[in-house]
Amino acid sequence: EALVPHIAVLDLELPGMSGYQLCRRLREMPHLLGMSVLVLSAHDSLLDRIEAYEAGADDYFIKPADIVDLRLKLNRLSTLAKERQEIEQYVIQAQQTSFSALSALGETNITLGFFRDIAFCRDYELLIQKGLQVLHQFGVNAVVELRSRFFTCVCAAEHEVSPIERSILEHVRTLGHIFEFKQRAVFNFHDLTVLVH
Repeated sequence: EALVPHIAVLDLELPGMSGYQLCRRLREMPHLLGMSVLVLSAHDSLLDRIEAYEAGADDYFIKPADIVDLRLKLNRLSTLAKERQEIEQYVIQAQQTSFSALSALGETNITLGFFRDIAFCRDYELLIQKGLQVLHQFGVNAVVELRSRFFTCVCAAEHEVSPIERSILEHVRTLGHIFEFKQRAVFNFHDLTVLVH
């Protein structure tokens, strides 16, 4: 079980279990899926060949083995095993690409939903709430302060804005465009400050 050979050569007559049983067990091991299996046996009936095939064998060779023919079969099976491993790598890469595409598609849907929603916002507080909801969907917890000559609006997506958060926002709005402290960051714009936890 610790080895990962390219080829397993099995006899059908084995102590403790048959070659068919061993072949089935090998085929159940995920780390050996790319391995080729050659049955080398003195049994030459069609039923033996069919049972070996059903157990997962790739080829069947009759004893006594001609070394030249056996070497040719082993070379062919080695090539088959390498091709299987390449295919497995392609499958893994395709799955990773699919997951990345689905993830990006989900992020795109969130962003498009945000743009759709803000088209119907009639006040700044609702606009900020929609923005905070999008940030929360991306795993970002934030407090936003929007300022104008006529009002100041402070909002958080998942909780009531605490007095200390209001105090921090008031003090950090003049500290530069980006300011980090401990596990928080502040992004300042002309009329907007975002405190990210």
